[in-house]
Amino acid sequence: MHCRRGADRTGTVIACFRIAHDGWSNRKALREAMSFGMSWLEFGMQRYVLAFHAAEPGAMRAGDSICPIGRCTLN
Repeated sequence: MHCRRGADRTGTVIACFRIAHDGWSNRKALREAMSFGMSWLEFGMQRYVLAFHAAEPGAMRAGDSICPIGRCTLN
């Protein structure tokens, strides 16, 4: 199943950008995503945003996992 509006997935990506790039707190970034339409039913995405942390500059290499909860898969 795919969402029609993209608000949940887009909100998750933008929230993580806000945390990593703009230095926002996880809760502030999640509040913004929800204010722009992220569904309150998207518990997995909300947990992802709340657990997300930006890597130190230069700390990641190609192929490194960015999943904060350790159970991410690529479909």
